[in-house]
Amino acid sequence: MVSVWPVSLPQKPLLSGLRRQPTSNVVHTSFEMGPPNARLRCTAAVEELDAPYKMDAVQLVTFQTYFKTTLAYGALPFVLPDPDSEGTLSVMFREGVYGRDELVDGIYRIMLPLLILP
Repeated sequence: MVSVWPVSLPQKPLLSGLRRQPTSNVVHTSFEMGPPNARLRCTAAVEELDAPYKMDAVQLVTFQTYFKTTLAYGALPFVLPDPDSEGTLSVMFREGVYGRDELVDGIYRIMLPLLILP
């Protein structure tokens, strides 16, 4: 069963730094003679999502616990509110890591490098 982003964490990311883009789903093959060939890698491609969240110290502890225990250090997929709509996205961490910056005392910016799953 896929877990759901905790309701005690921010439900929408910060707009500053939010980035969503498709990944390449085409394989190119060159030949010694003739034009190159291109084909689809698979029928459904993933998208990259960089989502920054502003969290206080309590939310940071909640997120770290969720990341380590529920998501097995970022190895498992989860459902996250879609930043562009009222729906949800099925996502997973790209590299199993996240970024953390302290903005002011007790307020953090957490960057989630995610893959949006088909």
